[in-house]
Amino acid sequence: MSDIDHHLRGQVNRLTEMVVQMNRDLHVDINDVSGRVDHVKNEQVRARSDLEQIRDELREFVRVSERTANVQQAATDIVALEANLEQEFGHYKKVRRTAVGLLQAFDTGLVSEETVRVAGEELMIETPRYWLAPALVALGSWAADDRKICEQAISEAFKRSPARTSLMFSLVLRRQNRLESSVRWLHHYLRAQDPEGLGREFAIILESTSQGAFGAAGRGIVQETLSTWRNELLHDDAAQVARWTKAVETHRGSPCADAFPTLAAVSPQWDQLEAGLRSARANPSLVKHYRALEGTQTSPPAAVEDAVDDILDRLVGEYDSEELPLRRELRYKEQIRSNGGDLTAARTAADADNVALEETIDYLTLQSTAALAPEAIGVSTATQKVALASCTPWFADAHGQFCRDYRAALPEQVRVRLTHRSSFEGHEFTLSPWEQSLDQPLEQLKLGLRHHWERRIATFLDKFTYNTTQNSIVLAVVCVLVFIFLTAVMSWVGSLIALGVAGVWGFAVHQKHTQAVELKGQASRILDAEQRNSERTLVSAHTELTEFWLRYGEADTEENGVRAVIDDLSKGSHSAPVFEQRAVTIQRENQ
Repeated sequence: MSDIDHHLRGQVNRLTEMVVQMNRDLHVDINDVSGRVDHVKNEQVRARSDLEQIRDELREFVRVSERTANVQQAATDIVALEANLEQEFGHYKKVRRTAVGLLQAFDTGLVSEETVRVAGEELMIETPRYWLAPALVALGSWAADDRKICEQAISEAFKRSPARTSLMFSLVLRRQNRLESSVRWLHHYLRAQDPEGLGREFAIILESTSQGAFGAAGRGIVQETLSTWRNELLHDDAAQVARWTKAVETHRGSPCADAFPTLAAVSPQWDQLEAGLRSARANPSLVKHYRALEGTQTSPPAAVEDAVDDILDRLVGEYDSEELPLRRELRYKEQIRSNGGDLTAARTAADADNVALEETIDYLTLQSTAALAPEAIGVSTATQKVALASCTPWFADAHGQFCRDYRAALPEQVRVRLTHRSSFEGHEFTLSPWEQSLDQPLEQLKLGLRHHWERRIATFLDKFTYNTTQNSIVLAVVCVLVFIFLTAVMSWVGSLIALGVAGVWGFAVHQKHTQAVELKGQASRILDAEQRNSERTLVSAHTELTEFWLRYGEADTEENGVRAVIDDLSKGSHSAPVFEQRAVTIQRENQ
């Protein structure tokens, strides 16, 4: 019996070792499978990230390719358009250059009357539809004292372009100091104008008035006419206020998410906050821009002839109406090239520039254009200042509404919304959204966030708790039943087998309990670290909001500075034109 007992004990020991080894192998296999699953998950995440990067790079490549192709096509189109303009209207440029030369020739006396006459007649033949050609013939005939040809040429030029012809001869006569005749031509020109459909050359009137080119009498007629037109058109000043609103909006600040990265990431109201700060930053930009314009010194010409010559150069250099469609298309293609192939930006810029290439424009819009984009219609800074003085009511209304709008759009409460998601040993941890107002004290917010985390962590950690008591009871019940059964069948040998099974099972229960405790500890440490990161995010967002309101307040208070600038600009309409200011000084020096 001792041999049998020894043999059975050896079998039980081997069985126990096999069960322990199987348990260890099973645990290793489970860990291996878990590791492989995590590896597959990581590979999926990496693959998804790579695919998203490839997608973004592909989109960027397509965008760059499209823009490059747009630039190349625009360059080709520009060459074609310039060639077309040269072919169709190149002779007009010759007329313009000749006109400027003739005006200068009258001063120097270095060109004979016959040369002037022949040049005018040749240009008349070469450009039969252009208004400036017969106007030059009239100038040559006037210089030669040929009244009949002069009157016929003036009549022909007037048929082709009444407005430009009237304005040109008004300026020429003013240049020759024949004030009465100059004012008569000017009066004739103004009476023929429609304030809702002024020709492109009307910008010359604004320039001439600001420079004092028409003298006191001419300036009085112009101001009286403009005042009448303004009163007639003020019912439509909403369009000008809208235009000034767009001009104010161009001064909005750049995106500022980089300055407040945490707040931008966790506040649902960030878009409203950013829009408010960017809009408020328009105030200091407006002050800087228009204060600089106020400080710009305008140097008037030394003599009235020089002022008139400059204005005449602009008048005769104006594009003819027939050229405008091609000029507008050329401007658009040039903007495509300047904006690197961005068609949307090019169209926006071209539309803004094309105000100067419209055939007709109403007086109020012309005045706003002179104030906002003087280069678009070819007027000087002096004219821009005069126009600004007349536009200040629109400027003030647009700016006031702009400020009211961005203030009203700010959120009543700035909230923070924190969430978190991670995984541990195949279990996913998700923090339900925690959202609170940042207006509350920081310590109160931190306490609320801590409680929110602790409740969710406790629930998550329960998943790693191994129910040792329940498994021990099951073990005891099973072992008793096995013991009773085997003892009845195999006597004391069955008892030994039952005890061996109980030992192996007990060891497995202990191992699982130990592993559960270790996993729970690891998960707890990881989640505690993530909780601290979440609290740091809350503190950072709270700090950034304080800084945000400081910067917003600094920019918003500059509204008063803009109002002061507008008030100062409005006083510009009471000052004399720059040339008249210079003339008064010269007279005093002569005295």
